[in-house]
Amino acid sequence: MIHDTAVRQAELPVEQYALLLRGMVGSRRKAPGVTYLEPLIDVLVHGQDIAVPLARSRPMPTQAAATAAARVWPMLWPFRAQRKLNGFRLVAGCPLCPI
Repeated sequence: MIHDTAVRQAELPVEQYALLLRGMVGSRRKAPGVTYLEPLIDVLVHGQDIAVPLARSRPMPTQAAATAAARVWPMLWPFRAQRKLNGFRLVAGCPLCPI
């Protein structure tokens, strides 16, 4: 589904992308098997994907981050967070802030 959508939208003029994104604001549509929490996880994670390489601070809302982490922690696919992060202590913080 994601691939097919990407192929279709790749044919659109670049100016259409912002309109498509703005058109999704407030939408409750989601892919099958996706809960209402996956879009939250995407916004938090991919927002950092953009901010960190640009050396921009993008504070993570504490409650939203805790909710997203609680969703991801028990998931087997695709994250397997419990197994991959076993032994690590997770704390809230800024990836660009000095420790």
